[in-house]
Amino acid sequence: MAGVAAPIVLVTYLSSQHGMMDVIRDYLPLKRNMYILLGTSLLALIALCADILERRSRGLAAAISGSLTWAMIVVSFTLCAAFAAYIFTPAFNGSGDTPPQLMMIESQAPKGMPGLAVVFYTDKPTGNTIVWGEVGGKLFSTREKIASNKHWFRLDGLQPDNEYMYAVNSQKPVWFRTPPNDGQPIWFAAGGDVHFGNKTSNPAATKALLAQIAKPTNGYDAFFLLGDMVQLGINDSIWRETARQFAPYTRSIPTVVLPGNHDTMLGGLPLFEKYQKPPGQSGQDLWQRIDIGNTHFLLLDLEWELQTYTVEEKTWLIDELETIPKDDWTIVMSHTFYYSSGAIEDGWPWYDNKSVIKELTPVFEKYGVDIVMSGHKHDNELLKKNGVTYVVSGALGGEPHKLLTYRSLASVWLKTGAYAFADVTINGNLATISFIDQNGKSLYRTTIKKQTP
Repeated sequence: MAGVAAPIVLVTYLSSQHGMMDVIRDYLPLKRNMYILLGTSLLALIALCADILERRSRGLAAAISGSLTWAMIVVSFTLCAAFAAYIFTPAFNGSGDTPPQLMMIESQAPKGMPGLAVVFYTDKPTGNTIVWGEVGGKLFSTREKIASNKHWFRLDGLQPDNEYMYAVNSQKPVWFRTPPNDGQPIWFAAGGDVHFGNKTSNPAATKALLAQIAKPTNGYDAFFLLGDMVQLGINDSIWRETARQFAPYTRSIPTVVLPGNHDTMLGGLPLFEKYQKPPGQSGQDLWQRIDIGNTHFLLLDLEWELQTYTVEEKTWLIDELETIPKDDWTIVMSHTFYYSSGAIEDGWPWYDNKSVIKELTPVFEKYGVDIVMSGHKHDNELLKKNGVTYVVSGALGGEPHKLLTYRSLASVWLKTGAYAFADVTINGNLATISFIDQNGKSLYRTTIKKQTP
């Protein structure tokens, strides 16, 4: 019975994981694998039932039936074991430390200031010391009292638009500038879909784009990574290597990572939380609010369609929107897109995401959301619908989507086959949105005006 039950147990387990029902339902290659597993289980069950009926006779038919039954059970169990090994083995295959990065977190910081933390992970439990403070001013020292693997040093008491430094243990100091306060221009970068660990992704393009974002002369105030940082979220070693690749750029620019479907795929949520979320927090912290001056960022857990959009998250979103002054800028971010151009690929229409549009866009329009930014679609596109500007920026290194058979009625500009990130400046009642490629070239630029009631 193990050969019959094992595939069913595995498929049931995978279907219960965070966001996996959307992926299984919409992504044809994974759906086929699930059908194969369940099909072999069904065939093994049929063979087992036939064998039980044939056991009354001890002739050739019974012998053949018994052999076929064992063959089907072996095939079923072997396929299940191989698939399970592919999924679960990488989860325990990580090693090595990760370098410090500067992460934004939701906090009770002064109005208009995001919480900031220096984040890193050590392979063995350690106690570390961080020295930090205003450049040219007083320095503070914090020592971990308990040795651990996960290290989050909160930098409390920071003031807006000021230069600070931090140093972990005896490492070289890192300088960074805090985002500005109310009334000052804000300049940030956003993009998604690095897919680190995928053979079809372009790490060289990713590094070139990150270099543009972290370039000191550019001076971005924040960087938002819109999900799918890694190809397979269950792979611990990929998470660690990704952190090592990102750290030279994200150690000095406030960064936040949204969950994408690949980040949490096949049970990868614990590893996403392990490396991207503060210790002691889970669940609700997959969505959060970041305030920079009078610009408010609402970061959602929307990874494909609506499975990860819970009742609690919906309530939180509406509650937050109701507290934002109408004259302030409201920017919503998620991994999955809303309006988009594209084509049917791998059995799913990669364009105008109907269920998400139906559920979320009326909320955006009702509460005066100004800009909605997302990835998931590996393109660069700007769209407008009913007063809301939609930015699709999913070209940080993952293989570009090449097909285009449908152009969204909301589309204003589209660029396929190019690696780029979204560059946004908020200045007074104007927002300038650009798409910048790995050479620092602007592919498109537009300015929108804040709509006030």
